Amino acid sequence: MTAADPSESDSVFQLKGNMLAVTVLELLRNDLGRLDRQLAQKVAQAPNFFQETPLVLGLDKLAEDAGPLDLGALLDLCRRHGLRTLALRASRSEDLAAANDYDLPILPPSSGGRERQVEPRDREPVKPAEPPKPVVPPAPPINPTKIITAPVRGGVQWLNEYQADLAELRALRERDCRFRALLRFTRLPYATFTRGTGSFPRLLKAGDLRYDRARDQDFSDIELREAGQDSCPR
Repeated sequence: MTAADPSESDSVFQLKGNMLAVTVLELLRNDLGRLDRQLAQKVAQAPNFFQETPLVLGLDKLAEDAGPLDLGALLDLCRRHGLRTLALRASRSEDLAAANDYDLPILPPSSGGRERQVEPRDREPVKPAEPPKPVVPPAPPINPTKIITAPVRGGVQWLNEYQADLAELRALRERDCRFRALLRFTRLPYATFTRGTGSFPRLLKAGDLRYDRARDQDFSDIELREAGQDSCPR
């Protein structure tokens, strides 16, 4: 006894019911020549409608004395005009036999309840999908520079922005004992040089930003010449 292959129990298909919209061509007279001309007119009016259109041939409206119908010629005629026959409705015995010869499914005659006459209209061509637009991240908000002209807490009025170079401050501390002594009393130290002219050396202006009240020198600033100061304050 051999073990059953477990894959054989897995279903490979499903049967589902669906309601599909299918065009029905009801043939009222056995006149393929006139049918060819009239279909050509319809195709000229709506060429996109007659492109691989699924079709059910309705022969159940033909009169019993309409004469034998060449089903093969009818199928070829429909195919030339872009109609693909899926099934056939018929009530005459010769039409039913011809459908079996061409292996076409036979549907019951129409009750006329849900069918309505349609006028072929051109289908709009399928437009290619547009590529997605790149998503541009929003720009970060830019806060405008705020100039403060009114006194703020403590009566301080900021007139300019000062950016200290810490490397220069450290270097100045190492080479100038006067500035090193000043650092013992400051919390926000700054230092800047003014240009010297002629025989006058450059001036070192230093102080504490916490008490800097004006553009010019005030009590919080000191000026130290680069030359001539070789002793440190006690």
